[in-house]
Amino acid sequence: MTSLIPLKSDCSEALGQCIKECQYLIASIKDKEIAGLEKCEELAQLCIEACAECIDACESARLDRGKMMLACVEACKNCASECEKHDLVECDRCAGACNECLEELGHVLA
Repeated sequence: MTSLIPLKSDCSEALGQCIKECQYLIASIKDKEIAGLEKCEELAQLCIEACAECIDACESARLDRGKMMLACVEACKNCASECEKHDLVECDRCAGACNECLEELGHVLA
């Protein structure tokens, strides 16, 4: 039987990493002035917000944490799906972090 504590810890770590990779993607798009990635940038920002809300909800044991987790799943799916369309290292890293986050959220929501 798996303990919920490691899952929560792994999930929080995945959420934090997802935020970092999304922030890195947005910064890279702006720094390198990469055109055509507006949708990636928009979805990465939404993913950052959803992951941050999810971390807050889980750490504070808010009653809406399940709702926040589901919103985070949706944001990560959308972000990963868009990033996977582009041949850019930053997009690959972001998609990977989103997919890891989805996996960990899946363990908690199962």
